[in-house]
Amino acid sequence: MTIKFIKSANIAPIFNFMTQKNSTRISPSSSLHRLPVRVGFDLDGVLLYNPVRNFRPLISWFKKVFLHRRKIKFFVPKSAWQQQVFIWLHQTSLWVAPGLAEIKALKAAGLIEPYLITARFGFLRPDTQRWLKALKAETVFTEICINDHDQQPFIFKAQQIKRLKLEMFVEDNWDIVKKLQELVLPDQPNFVCWWVSNILDWPISYRYKVKTLQQAVMAMGQKLQQADLKSRK
Repeated sequence: MTIKFIKSANIAPIFNFMTQKNSTRISPSSSLHRLPVRVGFDLDGVLLYNPVRNFRPLISWFKKVFLHRRKIKFFVPKSAWQQQVFIWLHQTSLWVAPGLAEIKALKAAGLIEPYLITARFGFLRPDTQRWLKALKAETVFTEICINDHDQQPFIFKAQQIKRLKLEMFVEDNWDIVKKLQELVLPDQPNFVCWWVSNILDWPISYRYKVKTLQQAVMAMGQKLQQADLKSRK
């Protein structure tokens, strides 16, 4: 499979593209002022474009109606054939999403310290390594966390967020966004989870909802630059 990169927009106006209205709507708490801010990024659906994330609400509905699962719980494949199906499903991550250049720019500006946290299971490690190489992840991210012990995705991510004391995290799965707020906010009240939403989930009201990784990074960059300018006065 050929790895494709989508060219990002010119990063020169990175902090000026958001309108004042949108900036007010999604900008995080002003209490986030210590720079660089530690920010975590999910892999599939965030750093990698994956169209399957648009079907999340349908999958969630199916679990509730037909499997009678009310609690959020993700299937963990155990047998060889189950794992092979999951390997095929993860081929739906198609290319590196626009926004990586902006992450690098914020890091270079001293505004963020980026971390990569993926809940991909251990048996997906070969494909995960392929994408990490494509992202040149070791040159971009301060630490790369992989769910090698096959924990529930939201538990693994919450543990890493608290261990690393991340102040922000960018996630595409609404169920995980809700669980992260439940598990992280009691210990870290200023924690902000940016949600890269999708077409079917878009009607859900959420303060930190964005359409793309690039929009999330630009919005947080604008806010952090403002905090940096205030600290210099």
